[in-house]
Amino acid sequence: MSRPALVAALAATALAAAAAAAAAAGCSTTAATGVAARVPHAAPALAPGHAQPASVEATVGATSVAHLGDVTAGAPGATVDVPGTQLHGGARLALGDALAVGAFYEHGVAATGQAVDPDAPSVDGAVHGAGVLLHGALQTKHRDLRIGVQFDVSGWRLPYVAYEPCVAPCEGEPPTVVTRGHVVAAAFGLGLAPSYDLGRVTVFAGLTARTHPTVDDAAVAGGVFNWIVHAGAEVALPATLRAALIVYYPTTPDPVRYPPGAAVTLTVPLAR
Repeated sequence: MSRPALVAALAATALAAAAAAAAAAGCSTTAATGVAARVPHAAPALAPGHAQPASVEATVGATSVAHLGDVTAGAPGATVDVPGTQLHGGARLALGDALAVGAFYEHGVAATGQAVDPDAPSVDGAVHGAGVLLHGALQTKHRDLRIGVQFDVSGWRLPYVAYEPCVAPCEGEPPTVVTRGHVVAAAFGLGLAPSYDLGRVTVFAGLTARTHPTVDDAAVAGGVFNWIVHAGAEVALPATLRAALIVYYPTTPDPVRYPPGAAVTLTVPLAR
């Protein structure tokens, strides 16, 4: 027997032995055909451009009040689920008239989740994350006009589900293996918001670039930067409270094609 023929015979024997061992062990080979994850709703930086009047303040509200339309897939293979209602809470410490640091927590309500692909596996559990931010209020030549700049970084706990059907002899094994769990993904945001003080009302508009976690090649990934335009107004209330309404539109359809969104906040001073 020639050398090439001998090599081919040995390879065939090895493959046959491997197949026999796989059959004896049950389901030996799986191929992931369905992976989906619940990811945070895209949202802009919430604060206007003016400096906070209190040295310490807390903010509660929602970065997304509800789905104001259907969310659809904007990128191939984007099997993600997005909450319509995403709650927000945070606190900021002023470091002078023009700078503040803060921390925040957000919780996407699981019951309001909507899949961008109706054929994707359903995801259980809520998405939630926490982060830190740095906010600056840059003074312009006009006393009532300031430019707000915010940078934030956050970590998100994303629930996911993976379906793996058996593609080898699977005696005694389920035809599909379902795995559920959580993964952690980081997100980064940079926002710019010119803000004009009208007295009791402050109006502002701006642009935020924020990474959007997604599913890419059957794996959860950090995603690309999404550009989000927004405009809003903050009103001074009795007892030094402040309430804000923000409308926004994520313009980048990757991984999700969003309808317009809305956010609301209530800010409470904790220390003068």
